[in-house]
Amino acid sequence: MNVNLHPHQGSASKLAFPLLQGMGFVTGRYTNLQPAIQSSVFFRAFNPVGSPKPGVFKYQATLEDNKSWLVYVTPDNKADPKLQLVSNTTARGSPNFTGTIQVAKNPFGAPGEQMYDGGAGAYPTDARITGLTTGTNGQYTLHWTKTGHTSSKLVMFALPHHVDSFDPPTRNNVTTFQLATTTKGNALVVLGDSWTMVEPNLPVDMGFAPWAPGTVFTLSDTAKVAMRGVSASEVSENFETQVQSGLNGGMYFGGKAICKCARTVYTVHELLGNPSLAAPGLAKLKSCFSRIIDNSQLHPLAYDAVWKGIVSTAGYPNDAGISDLNADFGNVAYNDHHL
Repeated sequence: MNVNLHPHQGSASKLAFPLLQGMGFVTGRYTNLQPAIQSSVFFRAFNPVGSPKPGVFKYQATLEDNKSWLVYVTPDNKADPKLQLVSNTTARGSPNFTGTIQVAKNPFGAPGEQMYDGGAGAYPTDARITGLTTGTNGQYTLHWTKTGHTSSKLVMFALPHHVDSFDPPTRNNVTTFQLATTTKGNALVVLGDSWTMVEPNLPVDMGFAPWAPGTVFTLSDTAKVAMRGVSASEVSENFETQVQSGLNGGMYFGGKAICKCARTVYTVHELLGNPSLAAPGLAKLKSCFSRIIDNSQLHPLAYDAVWKGIVSTAGYPNDAGISDLNADFGNVAYNDHHL
């Protein structure tokens, strides 16, 4: 996602932040603006320290919490951006700046600085995923589109589950540099424009039932006797009324109603072992489900071409032109979408 900031509506000047998960630098792309780097922690020092590569200017920043940060500036015109402290909270550059500024936290000392120097000037602007499976083996690859200094390797952070599955070539690009994420553990720096993850033991024996390794779906005779009377009653219920009522309330309630009926049929057929008792319920379930297959419910489903998903039209404008994003519990915004 790009976050684009303009001084005012219609302005050709812009600061664009390309945001991707795992990005090693916070990168800002400036168009005809005066850059300002600010910190509420306060700057203890902000010093230029030469150029790690042609066209890239480097600054070392030390904050009052004793943390070290690096700032890399890549002007389009290759002129010195002249960033300097103007107060203990702000470093400011020259007006009418067009180029890229990148910021990175560096608790790793000189080795980390060398690593960031190597990746400075390059940043990702897009990502795509490819994958394949063969039997119980699968692999998937994340590819990033690289912009800027394309000869430099991208600096990206990988989460533990990525690192655990890296193939050997990707593992060779893993460094020892890590930072703590907010909720997902420590992330390691990986140098490169793509990662490939391998999963050698896919659970290809998964069926319709809730699945867990070693699960055995058997019931005792006592349990089956207890279930038999209840099952006959529940399979004979009016599925159509339940599902229709649910769908009239939206995909949230419709999904729950269909799931309830489907679980009843499955339980009778598979766990109770009584296909003949389950058969009428299955026929009713197919009839109910055909309403969704035909997309003839009160609020039909639609393909969302922006976020590429299937959503309820309940949240789109009605005949009066009024829309409600919260309709159907926000299904059009992918809330409770699993239902």
